[in-house]
Parts: sequence; structure tokens; C-alpha cells
Amino acid sequence: MIPQMTVQMFTNMPFAQEYRKLAPNPDGFPALVSKLIALEKEPMAWGEQVKAIKNPVLIITGDADAATLEHSVSLFHLLGGGMMGDMGKPLPASRLAVLPATSHTAVITQTDLLHAFVEPFLKGQTPKGMFDTTAKAP
Repeated sequence: MIPQMTVQMFTNMPFAQEYRKLAPNPDGFPALVSKLIALEKEPMAWGEQVKAIKNPVLIITGDADAATLEHSVSLFHLLGGGMMGDMGKPLPASRLAVLPATSHTAVITQTDLLHAFVEPFLKGQTPKGMFDTTAKAP
């Protein structure tokens, strides 16, 4: 899809109207979309930079997102995630959340699910497992 993307594809979408209401430059949406399209065409060779991130990261994706699940999982692995959580070792601070039946633009409409993922992440809370007595309970 990315090679065929044009600014015109986005100018009549609902978020374009919201941009006009909220942005300091209401007429800047086409320029923003043009920059985002150019960014999408850049290679994503971020492995070393992602590994170097020191702060916890919450990756949120939909199972029908533009980014593939494999890409999201590989980012999560670069952040130290993807290990068995019931082995007595502390889990990594970074997390991966996959929203079911959710496309790229529908992620923001899943407010209840997002809140359930984001709030505990920001508070540093980890669900307690059967074998983990060190996790913080919500």
C-alpha cells in the first residue's frame, strides 16, 4: 500500500478534519501527510537504536494493523521482551499490546482497551503470575 499512498488519499479522512480544528496551522495537514509518506518509504533499520533505548516502551498495535505483527514482535524482542514470564526472573519493563480485530486507524477508537494497557504501564504495574510473588498487583 505504501508505494501507492498520496496526500489526496488522506485529505478527506475524519482525522484531517480534526487536524484542521486542533492544529496551530490548520492548513498544514497536506505537508504533514507528505512528510509521513516520505517517512514510510525510509528503511526501518533501527535495531541498534531500539536496543539502546533505556526507558520502558509500550508497543501498541492492532492485529490488522499496517505494521505487521512480526515487526511489532521484533521491536519487542529488541527491547528485551518475549521471554517466559513464569521463570522467576523479572519481566522487562517494555511491553507489547495487540488489540484484536483492530486496524491501524481503529487503534485510537479502542479507548477502554488502551486505558487498560496504558495506565498499568505508566504506573509500572505488572500483573501477578501464579509463580511470581514479586510483581506489583494493580
